[in-house]
Amino acid sequence: MRFTIETLPKVHPMMVRRIAPVKFNWYPFRDKVLIAGSDEIDVDEIGLAESRLLFDSDVVDQGGAVFELTSSMMMTQNAPDIIIGIFTSRRWRNHRWEQKNEAGFDMEWPTKEEPLLFIGNPYFVERFEGEIIVHRESSYLIKSGAQLQHEAEISI
Repeated sequence: MRFTIETLPKVHPMMVRRIAPVKFNWYPFRDKVLIAGSDEIDVDEIGLAESRLLFDSDVVDQGGAVFELTSSMMMTQNAPDIIIGIFTSRRWRNHRWEQKNEAGFDMEWPTKEEPLLFIGNPYFVERFEGEIIVHRESSYLIKSGAQLQHEAEISI
């Protein structure tokens, strides 16, 4: 079925979906790919995963990435309203290998030609009338800038 980020339905956290861009390629950001709200994607539900993979913990900390993305969005002047779907690599079922190296898990960027298999739901960040709104998803830990600063101070 064809959706946009704005119309993508929520699914069970263990549901695996095949997600493919229609007219664009993925927008890479850190260890994630982003999809803008108006971009069309083809989505097929594969089925429920039996278990999580080694790198796919129940709750994934995305506080730093959200802080970086929202800060960038705030600094962009005269930016249009937009909603962005964030597909973190910690939920990818392909383009990722369980073999760990010293830099972390190996990954490759999804391409338009090879769809992304994704478990659960992405999280969303929206810019609406100059305000930045983070739509929280229960399987992601999203911290505020103050929480991140506090953690940095106590770890010194």
